Amino acid sequence: MFLQAAYRFVERASGRPLRRAVAPDGTALTDDNGDPALTLEGTGPVVEALVTGTGFVAADSGLILTNRHVAVPWESDDAAQSIFQRGFQPEMEQFLGYLPGRPEAFAVSLVAVDDSSDLAVLRGVG
Repeated sequence: MFLQAAYRFVERASGRPLRRAVAPDGTALTDDNGDPALTLEGTGPVVEALVTGTGFVAADSGLILTNRHVAVPWESDDAAQSIFQRGFQPEMEQFLGYLPGRPEAFAVSLVAVDDSSDLAVLRGVG
């Protein structure tokens, strides 16, 4: 099966999402290095990380086995680590599963991750 996820970064203290900074006319702003400028203020788009992976249905109850790095992708994302050091935490915005022959995506939730291997258990919802 195919898995697709999107997560964002929220400030630990307030829960506000990290956003891309934009000028009043909507033009994206950049920092001194030419990278997108980031902020907690304004109406710019929320910074999201998109992830894809695979898994397989392990039980009729909807349990899905996948890799830990798919289920908690921020742990292996070097760019995310620097954002966490600035007081942000990850928040899964959307986690979807797709099965061959099934035209609609379905929600997926995290059940457990193994601390000593690259293994995670998810549950398909719906």
